[in-house]
Parts: sequence; structure tokens; C-alpha cells
Amino acid sequence: YTMSNGEYSLSSLDEKYITKDQRKDNFLCDCSIAPAFFINDFIEQVDDKIKGFLKGLGVTNGMANFQGMYTPNGVFLFEMGLRLNGNNDWIFIERTNGISFVKMMIAHSLTGNMCDDLSKDNPRFKEYFCTLPIYAHEGVITELDFSAIESQPWVEISTQNAGIGSRIEEDGTSRQKVVAFLINAGTI
Repeated sequence: YTMSNGEYSLSSLDEKYITKDQRKDNFLCDCSIAPAFFINDFIEQVDDKIKGFLKGLGVTNGMANFQGMYTPNGVFLFEMGLRLNGNNDWIFIERTNGISFVKMMIAHSLTGNMCDDLSKDNPRFKEYFCTLPIYAHEGVITELDFSAIESQPWVEISTQNAGIGSRIEEDGTSRQKVVAFLINAGTI
């Protein structure tokens, strides 16, 4: 959600898939896809409640992200963050809707105003975006070569957390993430 001067807007809804390729129990994300297939149900069941919740908290500017589960019995939320999320959704939100979280936060820190128009915000993107993190098992990274995948016009590195010489501890946390790719396509 983007919050600007007391207005609240759903900017993106992602579906997250949990990895099973780890030796320790974890909730590491294999990939995240936006827009989520259940976006209409989410908006119908939860959107107004979240906006009311944020308003009730008195939060008027910034970003809020929520985690939850979509089940046959409805949408259940269990976590909230008042910050940019680690999925780097801001990259594709800016490309799709022209709203820049980074510029808005800088403007707010300088002027007290988020300085953007939330009427441009639309979580029903015309393309699909996937954040694909790559995790390493325990050890030291001795070689990295992303040239084959980076040569594709539909993929880019959104974050790189480790490089050659980095020691990875297998602890079931995002510290095992070496790199995350941002992929976009016209179809799922």
C-alpha cells in the first residue's frame, strides 16, 4: 500500500511461493509474482478493511506491506511492515504506474508532502512481474556468472547480496540470498 497525505492505495498484490530446497525449516521465497491470481478476491474481501486499519492507526504517509494467506475460506493477514518491502516491488510499480516510492519518501522528508498523485496507482498490471531470488547453501562463493540470464531483455538483477568470496551460512534466513532477478512478461 502507498499512503499519501491520508489517502491509501493498493499498489501491488503479489503471490509468494515458499522454497523447499533448504536444509533448515524456513519461509524463504522461491518466487513472487504480481499481480496475484486472487487480486479480485483480495480487493473485495480485504482492501477496504486494510485502508480503515491504516487510517485508524493514524498513518498518513509512507508504504505499508502485509503478508498473509489466501485460502478457500478467505484472506488471512498475519504480518505488517511500514517500510519498503524486500521484494523490491517499487521497481515494477514505478514502471507500471509511474509512482516512485523512493522519490515520494525523499519528497516527504524534504517537504512533509509525498508529492505524487495516487490516482495513477493500479495493482492490476498489464504485464506480469516475477521476483526470483537465488539462494546458496552453506559455503564460500567462488564463482558467479549471470551473463547468460542478464542478456535476456526480460530479466535484470534487482538486488545482489553476495559476491565472490562471500561466506554463506545455512540458517534458513534471507542471508542465504545471493541475488534476486526481476522478470517481466506479457503472460504468466
